[in-house]
Amino acid sequence: MKAEQLRALDTLRADYALEHSSSRVAELTNQLHTQEVTVKHLKEQLQELQGAKDALTVSRTREDALQKQLSRLLKDLKEAKEAQSPEGKLLSGLERKILDMELRHQSRERKLQQVIGGSWQTLDSGQQSEVEGWKQLAQQKSREVEAFRLELDSILDILRHLQRQGVVLPPPPHLSALQ
Repeated sequence: MKAEQLRALDTLRADYALEHSSSRVAELTNQLHTQEVTVKHLKEQLQELQGAKDALTVSRTREDALQKQLSRLLKDLKEAKEAQSPEGKLLSGLERKILDMELRHQSRERKLQQVIGGSWQTLDSGQQSEVEGWKQLAQQKSREVEAFRLELDSILDILRHLQRQGVVLPPPPHLSALQ
């Protein structure tokens, strides 16, 4: 009976050791699988980062090339402007003058609005009607200037179109006398 009890005790110990060793092995196996999955994930991330790094390098190279091309084109544009025909220079001069006229017109409009707005509160009814007349006159002149600007813009568009087609325009008579 004692021998049988010892055998049963040994069997229980063996079962217990086997159970616990199996659970320990399972635990270690799970940890190993977890680490393998983590390593695989990190490798994928490393590959993605390497791809992004390569793409960044390509983008930087492309940006440098585009920057050089832009510099070269700006230089070519400057040289082309300097080598422009007299008609082209005249056209550029007219464009600058029109831009200056528009800026002066806008400045005058702002000043006029400030004067009208500031003095409007202090005027009596007689003066208000006079101011209203001046205001209408200023608006009429503004419309006339705007119509002139539109007409001038259309003329300049036609000139640009003709230049693109290769038409050489003779200089105006007052400019040919100066040359």
